[in-house]
Amino acid sequence: MIVLFLLACVGGTGDSADSGPPAETATPTDEEPLSHAVYIQPLWTASCVDVGCHEQLEGRVMPLEEGKAWDSLVNRASSQFPLYDLVEPGNPEGSYLVHKLRGSHTDVGGMGRQMPTGKDPLPDEDQARIWSWIEQGAPP
Repeated sequence: MIVLFLLACVGGTGDSADSGPPAETATPTDEEPLSHAVYIQPLWTASCVDVGCHEQLEGRVMPLEEGKAWDSLVNRASSQFPLYDLVEPGNPEGSYLVHKLRGSHTDVGGMGRQMPTGKDPLPDEDQARIWSWIEQGAPP
């Protein structure tokens, strides 16, 4: 029931039947919190870290490589819409990252394109995992 609620809240447009989390992505149990290093970083590595996207490049404000992504996202104001943090621990709806992944970023005053840019949106189950991680306080 909680999963259905999360999917309804996240509302992604990706087709989770054709693509799921990378095979190396761990599957959490109901009892354990979602750590960024174990459950979220593999999503960034598979979908967001490429040349010209969120790879560490000169002038890039948000690298998503392993060891840098958590610090780049959590409690950091969005450069596109500074009224929102990219990830506000405990508040997925108030996290700009969630809106960028959903494609609702312009609805809250943001700009740019839905992420990941130039690719299919993340599958609903991946977006639900990110939502849950933020809701749990975005632990490292």
